[in-house]
Amino acid sequence: IAYVAADTFALILVNVDRHTAFDISRRLRATLSETMPPELGLNVLSISVGLSHESGLIDPAEMFADAHGAMFDARQEGGARMLIAC
Repeated sequence: IAYVAADTFALILVNVDRHTAFDISRRLRATLSETMPPELGLNVLSISVGLSHESGLIDPAEMFADAHGAMFDARQEGGARMLIAC
């Protein structure tokens, strides 16, 4: 896991298929989106996820850019959703 920007993190999953990556992302979103304790001053944390999967020999920077683009699109569509880069 890597800190990318103020509110953006990247997670690289190695040796997993698309279905497993989607399931991990779904569970991560569900866990992180649960109601936060009142002492933190937040009622709900919203998570948007962009997924990219290796299909052949793809440059890692290209995969990251695809996933980042999908996450940006998820945020633009209202957030609290998951999109897969095509």
